[in-house]
Amino acid sequence: MYFRKSVWANGGDFDDPILLWYAQGVGEMQKRPLSDSTSWRFLAAIHGINYESWAKYGYYTQGEAMPPQPEQRTYWDQCQHHSWYFLPWHRGYLLSLEAIVRQAVIQLGGPADWALPYWDYSATDGNARQLPPAFSRKMLPDGSANPLYVAQRWGADDGTLPLPQKDVSLKQLNDIRFVGASSGGSPGFGGPETVFHHGGGSSGGLEQLPHNVVHVDIGGTLQNDAGLMTDPDTAGLDPIFYLHHANIDRLWAYWLTLGGGRSNPSEQAWLNGPVSRLFVVPAADGTPWRFVPHNVLTTEELDYQYSPLGNNDPIPVPRASRAQLLGFAAPSVAPLVAPAGKPTAELIGANDSQIKISHASKSTVAIDSRMMARCARSFSSEAIAKSFRNEPNRFHLNLESIRANVEGLNIDVHINLDGKQVFVAPIGLFGAKKASQTDLSHGGEGITVVLDITDMLDELHLAKGIDSLANFEVIITPRKPLADNVELSIERISLYREF
Repeated sequence: MYFRKSVWANGGDFDDPILLWYAQGVGEMQKRPLSDSTSWRFLAAIHGINYESWAKYGYYTQGEAMPPQPEQRTYWDQCQHHSWYFLPWHRGYLLSLEAIVRQAVIQLGGPADWALPYWDYSATDGNARQLPPAFSRKMLPDGSANPLYVAQRWGADDGTLPLPQKDVSLKQLNDIRFVGASSGGSPGFGGPETVFHHGGGSSGGLEQLPHNVVHVDIGGTLQNDAGLMTDPDTAGLDPIFYLHHANIDRLWAYWLTLGGGRSNPSEQAWLNGPVSRLFVVPAADGTPWRFVPHNVLTTEELDYQYSPLGNNDPIPVPRASRAQLLGFAAPSVAPLVAPAGKPTAELIGANDSQIKISHASKSTVAIDSRMMARCARSFSSEAIAKSFRNEPNRFHLNLESIRANVEGLNIDVHINLDGKQVFVAPIGLFGAKKASQTDLSHGGEGITVVLDITDMLDELHLAKGIDSLANFEVIITPRKPLADNVELSIERISLYREF
C-alpha cells in the first residue's frame, strides 16, 4: 500500500525526502524526448497540448521528434472537464504520472514506496494556502536547477500567494448527489452526465470550487499571457498540478465517507466510460493502460491511501432539511437524505440580454411572479412536514455560456437581495477561452456555472416571505482590471428552482 501524504507534513521544502525525490524524478522525466511516452512532456500532453503556448515557454521546438500520429490521437488531449468523468479520469491520470515518477525515483536510487504528495490548501495550518517552498526555489540543495520551479506562475488576484480563503471553500462537500440535474439545477458533486467531454458546459461542484479557481489563482496572467496552470493545454507541464489534483482526488475519497446517500454513480454509462473514446494512459514501463471509471472507484483497490484522508478544517455542517432551517423540526431529527431519482429544475427568472463585462457589471434577474408563488407553497409548514427528511427545494443561480478570448480570469459574484449586497462565490474561468472557440467539439458554448443561493432565499423568506421576491441584481466583478482587448461575456443569468 502506498501512502500519499500532505506536502506540508514535513515543512513543504526539500528537507522532506518525498519532495526532493519528486524533484529528481521529474528532472529525469524532463530529460526524455517528447516522443517517449514516459517523458514529462508526453504526460502533460495527455491532459492537453497547444503548440503555440508550449513553444512560447520553451516546451516545444518545431521539427523535434514526435510520437506517431496514431499514438497522439490515442493519448493526447484527453482530459475530462465539465463532465461526470472529471474525477475518475483524473484519478487514472494521476496513477500513471505517479507510477512513472516512482519508477524514475527507484532508478535514481530512491525508495520503492515513494508516493505523490497532495496540497491541502483548505487546511487551517498557517502555511496551508502558501505555495510550498520546494516549488518556488530556483535551485535544489546541491545547487542544480530545480525541476519543480516554474516561472509562469503569476499568482492570485494581486499577483501573489497565498490563495484567498474564499477560493478554497469546501462547502461543495455538502452536495449529496454525484450527478445532478441535466440543466438549470445543480450539476452535482461530480459533474453532469456527458459523453467523452474535453471541456465546455457545466462543472460539478468540486471541479468548480476549489479546482477551477485554484488553477487560475496559481497560473494567473501576465499582460494577458496565461500562466501554465491557467490553461488546460499547459497545466500538466507544472509539477504543482499533480499535487493540486491529488488533493481533489482525496476530497472525492473523503466525500464518499460522509454518508447521507453520497455514492458514486451506478449507471453503466458512467461505470463503463464513454463509448466514443477509451481512457488510456502509459503504465510505468510505457505500455498503454486502458481504464474506465469502474476500474478506479476506490483508492484502496488501487493500492494507495491518503494520510490523513480527512481535512484539518472542520467539515461544513451537513445541510439541514428545510424543516430544520425554518424551525419546523428539531435539530436532532435524522440526517438529510437524497431522494431517489434525478431532480427536476424549472426556470423562475432570468435577465433580458447578454452582458459584456469589463469591470464590475450588473444585471437584473426578473422573477416570474406565478412561478414564485408556486415556490412559496413549498415553504408552507404542511409541505415541509410531509418530506422533512428529503433534500429541500434548492435555488440555483446560473451564469450561462460564459465566453472569453483569454484564459486566466477569476471573477466574484454578488447579489443585491432585499437591499443588501451578499457575496455568493468565486468563479474560476479555467478553460473558458478553449470552450469559447467555435471550431472545437463543444461549438463555442463557453462554460456555465451553477451557484446555490438557497440559504440566501431562505433568509429572505424568514424575514419577509419568499413571495416578496420580484427581482434582484447580480454583480459580476473581475479580480483584475481587464485589458482593452479582453472579451468577456455572459449569455444569460437565470434562476432555477430544483426539486
